[in-house]
Amino acid sequence: MKSIKNLLTLCVLLTSVISKAQIGGGNPPPPPLQPPPSGPGLPIDGSILILIIAGLIFGAYFTIKKFRKSNA
Repeated sequence: MKSIKNLLTLCVLLTSVISKAQIGGGNPPPPPLQPPPSGPGLPIDGSILILIIAGLIFGAYFTIKKFRKSNA
């Protein structure tokens, strides 16, 4: 009975010490400020349609090429 009481006391003490350490730890420091990105800020809005069309043509070309190669 005495060993159970000692074990329970030890668990309570350890729990209180650990919780006190967690509460008293404070907040982490703020992240460092990052410099702004270098280079000019160029928008891609004007040419996005051309880029999508070029990608579709490129993908269709390789798909047809692979299909013809597998059927030959």
